[in-house]
Amino acid sequence: MFSWNGLLLTLKGFEPLGTYSLLEFALDGRLNADLPMFLLSIIGNILIVPSAFGVDTNYFNTFMTNEMPSGITFGLAGNYFASGYVGLGYFGVIALAVFFILALRGIEKYALRTSGLTKLTLTLIGATMAIYAHRNGIDNLFSFIRQIVIVGLAIGCVSVAFGAILPMKPAASGPLPR
Repeated sequence: MFSWNGLLLTLKGFEPLGTYSLLEFALDGRLNADLPMFLLSIIGNILIVPSAFGVDTNYFNTFMTNEMPSGITFGLAGNYFASGYVGLGYFGVIALAVFFILALRGIEKYALRTSGLTKLTLTLIGATMAIYAHRNGIDNLFSFIRQIVIVGLAIGCVSVAFGAILPMKPAASGPLPR
C-alpha cells in the first residue's frame, strides 16, 4: 500500500525535480566546470558532426551527472542557468539571461520580416529556445539549434537543386485552351 519511504524514493527519482534543483546544487557546491571543455561543447556545435572531432556537445549534462552525490546512472535533463553558473559563474547566469532575451527578440523581429523556409527555420529555433531552454544546458540547446539549421539548409539546397533542374514556367495568361 502507501509508504512514506516509497513516496520519498519516487520524489527523489522524479526527473523534473532533479532538473530544477540543478541550479541550487551548482550554487551550493560552487561547482566549476573545466572552462575550455565547457566553451568547446558550446562552440563545437558549429560543426556538422561534432562527435567526429571528439567534441562532446553534452558536456554540462555529463559534468553534472558525475557531480551528483546520489550515484545517478542516467542522464539528467539540463538547466540553462546552472550551465551558465558552472561554466562562467554568476557572470554566466547573467550573460545567458541576456542572451536568451535578446536571441528570442531578435529571432522574432527577423522572422516577422522573412517568409518561406527562413521564417520556418527561425520559428522552429525560437520555439525550441522558448520551450526547451529551461531544461537544457546551453551546449545541448545549441545542439538542438544546430540540427534545425542543418535540416533547413538541406531543404534549401534540395529546393535550389530542383529549381535548377525543373524550372517553373510562368502560367500562360489568357483563356485556357479547350
